[in-house]
Formats: sequence, structure tokens, C-alpha cells
Amino acid sequence: MLLLLVGCVPPVEAPTDLDALFHWFFVNRDTASQEELDAAAANLLPFASESTRGTVTHLTEGEQAVVAMTTPADPANATGIFITGPVACSFEDFERVHYALDQEGLYETATGDESYIEYDRAYTSDLAAYEAREAPTLSWDTTYTIEPVLARYTADIKGGMRFVPASAGDTDEEGVGPVVIERAHLPSPAIFEGRGEAEGGDFFDQDYQLDIMLPDAAGTGSVHAYAVWRDLSSLGQTDESEGVQNLILDGLEDFDRDTELVCAAGF
Repeated sequence: MLLLLVGCVPPVEAPTDLDALFHWFFVNRDTASQEELDAAAANLLPFASESTRGTVTHLTEGEQAVVAMTTPADPANATGIFITGPVACSFEDFERVHYALDQEGLYETATGDESYIEYDRAYTSDLAAYEAREAPTLSWDTTYTIEPVLARYTADIKGGMRFVPASAGDTDEEGVGPVVIERAHLPSPAIFEGRGEAEGGDFFDQDYQLDIMLPDAAGTGSVHAYAVWRDLSSLGQTDESEGVQNLILDGLEDFDRDTELVCAAGF
């Protein structure tokens, strides 16, 4: 009877549409089991393998609660957007690029573009343990200063990733993974120099980021699903503007292309 009961255990279910998958991965990055992550990754892979872009529904207060906010903020004010698609970079290199400390140096060397005025990242957990796969997660704090259009601002970001090893699969289907799930957020509003919100100018109050990386079908490159929820205003245009959304989406796609240059250059 025990064997019969074990044989009747239903398969683990996961969301099947892309919007729900983004929300699921954001909330469950740290707590989901291998089986749950396998199911979610299998459902995500077809979406991530195609180059698409669009919008994501708002985070709820309950979903926002999985990250620690220093300054309370209403997630309904943060507009969600996403990109998906292949990246010409091995999965191992793609992962290493994302957690590297010298983000500024890597991208400036590969692209010739200076994106940051200042950039500093420091690990807040054990890198050696993560790289040895003795610890499934790695975390870091990042502070950067940029001047994207007219207003210079400084932001402090809390980030980190979880590595999920490949599953063995069963006799009927191939295994899934490995998978890396990276999540980052802005605990407090960015600090502007000059034209700040108090003067009726720019603001950057919320930023929640989710990267999901998997090997591609050939095993030589990667696929990437990237969702961002942002609450910002630039030159009087907020993230609710289609024009601002397209600018951010263009930037996200450009970042993946720049990452390909980083991988091609070696590091």
C-alpha cells in the first residue's frame, strides 16, 4: 500500500504563463524546492528562448515583502517590464559576469563606453563557498552613481543570486537546468544631486529586478528572462509612459548585447 501511495504522488505544478512565472520566481527564489524550481524552469524555458519584450503586472504588497525595504513604498507605483531571449555567452560565463565585483571595468573594457561615474560592489556572503557549490546563494551590496540624462543620482542596491543544479529528470523526459535566479532591489529612493523630487524634477523611488538564466538547448549559450519593476520620473515623464518604458527596454536589451561582448573578450 505504501508503494502504491508513493506512486500516486501528483507532479509538482508551476505557473504556465510568463507574467505569473516572473512573479513566482521573484517570491520563491529562496524558498522553493528543487522540484518546484525544476517545474517552473521547464515552463519558463520556451519563453526565455525567444526574443520578446513587454510589460509585467505590478508586484503586490505581499510579493514586495520578500525583500527588506528601508523606506516604505507602494509597489503599485512601480511599473513592470521584461525582456527574454538568447545570449551568446556560455551559462558558466554568464553567471560569473553577473556576480563579478568589477562590473564597471568589465563592461567599459569590452564596450568602450563609460556607464558609471562611480561604482562599488562588495560581497556580503562567502564567494568561495558559492563558487565551490558549498553554498547555494551569493549576496552583495552595490552603490553606483550615474548621470543618465540631466540629473545625477546615487543608488544603493541589495542583490544576490541562487544557483540551482540541473535535475536528473526521469525516464520519460530530460532534466532541467542548471538555473541561476538573481534578484535585486532598491531599499530606499536614489539620492539626486540638483534636480531632485523636492524641486519637482526627477525621482527614482523603487527598483525590483529579477534575472533568470538557463543554458540554451545546444548547451553552448544561455537564455535570459529579465523583469524589472521601477518607480521613476525623468524630465517629467514617469515609468508609466510608453516612451520611458521603451527606453528602459532598449537599455535592457543593449545590456545583454554588451554582456556578449564581455564574454567574447574573456575575463
